[in-house]
Amino acid sequence: MNGYVKRASVFIFLVSISFIFLDCKNPFTQIGLGDKIDLDVPEISVTSHGNGGYIRGAAVTLSGEYADDIDVESIRISIDGGSFADATLAKDTRTWSYSFDTTILIDGEKELVIIITDTSQKAIEKRLFLFVDNKPPLLLVKVPQGYTSNQFNGNFYIKGETADQFGVALVQVEVLDGSGGQVQAPKDAIGTSSWSFLFDSKTYLPTGSAD
Repeated sequence: MNGYVKRASVFIFLVSISFIFLDCKNPFTQIGLGDKIDLDVPEISVTSHGNGGYIRGAAVTLSGEYADDIDVESIRISIDGGSFADATLAKDTRTWSYSFDTTILIDGEKELVIIITDTSQKAIEKRLFLFVDNKPPLLLVKVPQGYTSNQFNGNFYIKGETADQFGVALVQVEVLDGSGGQVQAPKDAIGTSSWSFLFDSKTYLPTGSAD
């Protein structure tokens, strides 16, 4: 008899617990934890730049998206071990942005640390590597050297060299007149670190010349 009563009591207890959970949208609200518990860590992405990208200028803007099951408190960014600064959050679109001046930085690879923290103080860290490249490449013209007006005619090569810590992607030659007006739009030279351009002087007649 006692065993039966004990089993019946356990059954009634379990049924009572079941009703508690079925009756509430969130059972944790009964113990003062609010409408929802923040269980997930926040997420963040960078959509404006990829690892290994090049940046330059006084106003570079990083941007991206973020997500969290409740809300995000802050996104903070550090460049090459410097102090952290707050990014701007657009909570209606779940996007973020951060602008900074690269001209105050030394050219080269920079490590950016991005920390996103939600309202429950859960945080994750993202790292991004970018190259600051504000210094222009060095350009040398080695052929011809020291020429004077009317010294060259026909076809001849203009040759030179370039140098840059990140390499040179393209060399172009543009032809201007004596007043600085454009006579020929930029055309690609052959090569980069060592380059050459075939110049046809016959196509450029002095002003007032007969055909």
